Amino acid sequence: GNMYIYPWYISDLTATKDIAVIAGTKVAKAFMFIEKDFLRFYYDDKSTTEVARSFVNNIKKDKNFFKKVIKNIYKYGDELLAFCEDIDRQRSFKGLTDGELIDILRDYIKRLTALRIWGWVPAIMEVVEGKSLTNYLMKKFKDYLEKIGQINKLAEYYSILSSSEKKSGVFTEELARLNLLLKILKLKNARQIIKHIRANNYEIFTTKYPVVDKLFKQHLKKFGWLTYAYSGPLMGIEHLLKLLQENIKQGDILGQKKKLLDHYKNIVKEKALLINKLHLPEELVYLFKVSAELMYIKDYRKSIYQQSYAAMDRVIMEIARRLGLSLKGAKYLVLEEIIDALKNKKFDFYKKVVSERMQKCCYIAQNGKISIYQGKKCDEIINKEIKPQTASVLVEVTEVKGMIAYRGKVQGEVRIVLAAKDVEKVREGDILVSSSTNPDLLLAMKKAGAIVTDFGGIVSHAAIVSRELKKPCVVGTKQATHIFKDGDLVEVDADNGIVKMIKKG
Repeated sequence: GNMYIYPWYISDLTATKDIAVIAGTKVAKAFMFIEKDFLRFYYDDKSTTEVARSFVNNIKKDKNFFKKVIKNIYKYGDELLAFCEDIDRQRSFKGLTDGELIDILRDYIKRLTALRIWGWVPAIMEVVEGKSLTNYLMKKFKDYLEKIGQINKLAEYYSILSSSEKKSGVFTEELARLNLLLKILKLKNARQIIKHIRANNYEIFTTKYPVVDKLFKQHLKKFGWLTYAYSGPLMGIEHLLKLLQENIKQGDILGQKKKLLDHYKNIVKEKALLINKLHLPEELVYLFKVSAELMYIKDYRKSIYQQSYAAMDRVIMEIARRLGLSLKGAKYLVLEEIIDALKNKKFDFYKKVVSERMQKCCYIAQNGKISIYQGKKCDEIINKEIKPQTASVLVEVTEVKGMIAYRGKVQGEVRIVLAAKDVEKVREGDILVSSSTNPDLLLAMKKAGAIVTDFGGIVSHAAIVSRELKKPCVVGTKQATHIFKDGDLVEVDADNGIVKMIKKG
């Protein structure tokens, strides 16, 4: 939900051309269908699998390839952040020529593409059916535990050894938020301030509590990008207050902070103890190290993407102003169209195009080139590209299997969460079922008894957060959002990666 052609198309152009530089092959075709800001995406299965398999094989056979992936994600990530910091420092873009604006956008896309090439590695490796890095590691580890008579500890040991020792963006924000609350609790009017936070009286802070207002603004400036995803908005004061309310509700702020910090301290100790206790072979030690590092780097590179999208909004807003479009409208155009509109003054033409695309559009990316369709032609392309799936195919399915992200077994009612607007319907103990998760779903994830996703592996956002929250999580089920509906009673057996229907809602 809340998705447009930009910035997603840049990723797809990279996958269908530039990724070949490091994979030796590329995705043959990417197809995107957007209807009223809700996006469905499809990738050519055979070629995407070949790209993923290439990365998995390189990771298994060549330790230097893994090091190169990490090194380049940091390198191009730092360069992109530096570029965006320059954008942030520029007060206004109104004085720039059309050509100068286009140059900034072109330069940005070039830098984003450089990061995207390497950033695809941790993401795409989990799509190979039955042969992803996660599957390979799990099989190797399972075989070894069977050999030493410890197979009953598979889920527990796997959750520990494959966890990242580095703090995620979500963790870092919560730690900073708890420190913010600790500062507030030291203030003279702490009780009154907490009451206003609980009551959502955020207007009062600008007039009566300027110190607190300053703390809020500093926090939002540093972490506002966290909920941005692909198209925003940035985290606002209302969202921050909801997060603070959740912390206040739990009580013992200092205890919450200690628990978070202990989580990562314990991982380091538990890993070292397990490796020694199990006499883990060198190959498995390496693969678990890779898995943990990829878990962190996948989250890291996504944080860079999000910060860059947020920074570029001011540039795109100025482009939108000149084209007579909204910010959202401008994001339904690609670079070449923006250049054509500005250089040839084709404002009315593109206003009509955008109006149609905002209702329904689709695009095909092949060989680093994009073809976009709207109107009747769009319907024709959608019918051609997507094979209809009849309900009868899914009607008898009452169980799905996926990868263990964090162990545990729990029952609860399903809540399908596909976008931030669905967060409100999740109650304490519900089973959150999503295509994939993002930081803007954090409040729902905290309430949930367990988390289930269609996509992703153990380096996915859902896997990272579930481990920090210590909640059962099964990822990569491929069809959970299609099998289960709101209100269904299910059992999530994250010890075995199974989600089973108990009773239809």
